[in-house]
Amino acid sequence: MIIKYDEAKNQKNLTKHHISIPELATIFENPFVRPQMDIPDRKHSKKECRYHAYGWTTTGWYVKIWYCYRGTDTIRIIGGRKLK
Repeated sequence: MIIKYDEAKNQKNLTKHHISIPELATIFENPFVRPQMDIPDRKHSKKECRYHAYGWTTTGWYVKIWYCYRGTDTIRIIGGRKLK
């Protein structure tokens, strides 16, 4: 699986939510926890199918991320935040 993101969005997410998109992406890499994923997010986009997922990062944060699929093997992460 290929993970992509926009660097400007990464900087905005880091400033606003204090977590980087590359760190958020680790929920797909964590071998011990499978993210709860593919929950449709129809509220935030009419142009593309967006989803959100919950999971643990490899650094131990429980997070929510927003993403969409690009083809069959690419996920574009839009943003996310830490949860308590």
